[in-house]
Amino acid sequence: MADNENLRVLKGFGGPILGLSTVRVVENQQLRSIDAFNDVQVAAATISINEHESLPVIEGFEQLLYCNAVTIIGNAVLTRVDGFRRLQRVANTINVNDNPLLTSVDGFATVTIIDDALFVSENASLASVDGLIGLRFARSLFLINGDNLIDVSAFSGLCSQQQIASTVRITNNSLLADFCGLQPLADSSPATETPNFTISGNAANPTKEEIAALQPCNARTFFERVIARFLIERTVTKAAACVLTHNLTKRTICCLVQAKTLGKAQGNVLLTALAVFDAQRCLLPPIGAPLTLPDSICCENSKLDRYALFQGCVCC
Repeated sequence: MADNENLRVLKGFGGPILGLSTVRVVENQQLRSIDAFNDVQVAAATISINEHESLPVIEGFEQLLYCNAVTIIGNAVLTRVDGFRRLQRVANTINVNDNPLLTSVDGFATVTIIDDALFVSENASLASVDGLIGLRFARSLFLINGDNLIDVSAFSGLCSQQQIASTVRITNNSLLADFCGLQPLADSSPATETPNFTISGNAANPTKEEIAALQPCNARTFFERVIARFLIERTVTKAAACVLTHNLTKRTICCLVQAKTLGKAQGNVLLTALAVFDAQRCLLPPIGAPLTLPDSICCENSKLDRYALFQGCVCC
């Protein structure tokens, strides 16, 4: 589907589909919504969503478990990738490049294996890659030319040299100074062994040995930052955010998603992050103190009481 001047909405393609050889959605300049291919389970070739001028959010592909590759390149007004919510394995690469307004890739939270490389480059508004919190293996990892990138804590689940087989290259991210998310990976192998770290042109440029000596990322800091981002993107309601700050559990997250007060992709990020930061569970509510939200958000008791209905909620 390429260069269709009047295509504004892409829906449908229903019915169980076990395989597609190609999914190419390119240069449809009026396209404003993708919520299709929701019954595709396997795509044997690359899924390309490239060069659109009017597409703000990528949804759809809800049943997709496996594909050869994903490219999301050159989408001028794209702000979020919320689709691909069950994708687990990509046989080749994920390439997210040159999407100037992109702020989140939360739809990739269930991706655990990228057999070749992850490329995230030249996305000028992307401050974090929280949607990659579930990643457990990639041959190589490239984060390049991210003008707004300040956080790589999404890679905290990578804790063995076998999980990144070749290269970690993080270059020319002018605001990036915190590398705690790579501490477990750096600490898993001597500096002379793979994965090889190339860190340059960032606000800080620690060596592999210096990253290994850091403290792991703090779970409270991660969840406070992520929930604050959800609020800015309006993928969680203020009341639901308040509930999360007091009771950050799998059951609560699932209930908020069911109530449609928390986005599905964003719920996946939180659920996966709870598993990654399980060793710090005692720091998180309800065991630990409530999380802190931006000063503009006031969590009143009355707001929390409204969610007593979740006591009977069936978790996902």
